[in-house]
Amino acid sequence: MEKTEEGKRIQELIRDLDELGYTPLFEYVDKDMRLTVKYDESFMVLTGVRNKATGEFLSHEAITKLGDIYGVKVAKQYEFKNKEDLLNFINGKDNFEGVVVRFDFKDGSLIVKVKSDWYFKHFKILNTLGGALGEKKQTPLYAMDAIIAGEMDDIITKLPDDIRSKVEKIKELMISQLKRLHSSYYNNKLPPAVKQKIDKILYENGVKDMENLTFDDFIKFIYPHYRKELSRKIKKALN
Repeated sequence: MEKTEEGKRIQELIRDLDELGYTPLFEYVDKDMRLTVKYDESFMVLTGVRNKATGEFLSHEAITKLGDIYGVKVAKQYEFKNKEDLLNFINGKDNFEGVVVRFDFKDGSLIVKVKSDWYFKHFKILNTLGGALGEKKQTPLYAMDAIIAGEMDDIITKLPDDIRSKVEKIKELMISQLKRLHSSYYNNKLPPAVKQKIDKILYENGVKDMENLTFDDFIKFIYPHYRKELSRKIKKALN
């Protein structure tokens, strides 16, 4: 950490707590290492303080006082009545990763991370189209799923410019491929085996009037069966 004023205050807090037999827990947020939520600055946030001998945590009230004294950021605390209360809270927010939940028992504590639905949607798209997983593991599949589900309009405005451009290209390629499949099906230009497969899919979904089936309905029924094949074609086109 650079010798900034914030860094000096954090080092002082760590030293003083160590002398008293406590270990502070921090989370570092790097604005240049974005996974989902965008931050305008990098910073350290104090998430807890633990007694080295007993393993017990200081109360959030005590941690907040330490934050005030030393001038360091302290994580917010929320209280939930039950699991439903927790899930309603985290899933009712945009641009929100989730929370760290601590369960206190007589013989110790259990700490778990609970991520929001918003986080999982954005994490999948960002990290399967960005560089975090490496080029070989990148796939347009999750972006395609969000487009088909009608969720991308809400997501795309919060994506970085490079990922947004890639999503727009994926949508263009995907719609083009699906329109070609749709046209070939209705103009009897598909191989017999492919035509029979589509007929079976539509029949099993209760479609009786195949001649007047709209393009949107065609996609709704066909896409789940062609998504992986379509993903491979789009990935190849993107590269």
